[in-house]
Amino acid sequence: MNIPPFMKVWITYSYIQQNVDYDTAYVCSVKAGMAIGSESETAFGALINKRAVSRGIAEAFALVLNTAGIECLVIKGIVNLANSEDEYYWNMVKLGITYYHVDAVWHIGDKGVNISRFMKCDREFIREHRWVASYPTAKIDYMFDEIDIYINERKTELWAANIDKYLLEPSVFE
Repeated sequence: MNIPPFMKVWITYSYIQQNVDYDTAYVCSVKAGMAIGSESETAFGALINKRAVSRGIAEAFALVLNTAGIECLVIKGIVNLANSEDEYYWNMVKLGITYYHVDAVWHIGDKGVNISRFMKCDREFIREHRWVASYPTAKIDYMFDEIDIYINERKTELWAANIDKYLLEPSVFE
């Protein structure tokens, strides 16, 4: 089965949101000055240990998509919430000629999949995210309805391709 790039992005996002936990213990040890490097900052931490911080989650997301032939950048910045100056990482995905922001960390660990930071434009991301370098411009949001329609029209075919149902039909929330 030939899976279109937008579905590869969705399946990867859905998998990470439902299978990886945010490593708050590591974050606390870093703030206390007691941490020295960790698998939580790597793709290995996210994909194998199922526990990572934003950098590890963003690295895992990029590794999977770049391996699948989809351009995916790791973005370094901070979150603009509660005067935070902590480093924070997310991704930019390129579909066709268009870039989109994707933050697989946002609400990770909540039941279901949060789409409020899935394939969004700069205008949406600048509210909570601030990047520290120059990256491509993301001008528009991706229409999530396109993914929903694709899944509903091809459920049987997708399941026959051994794509787990929970990746295709999670409880989705914003």
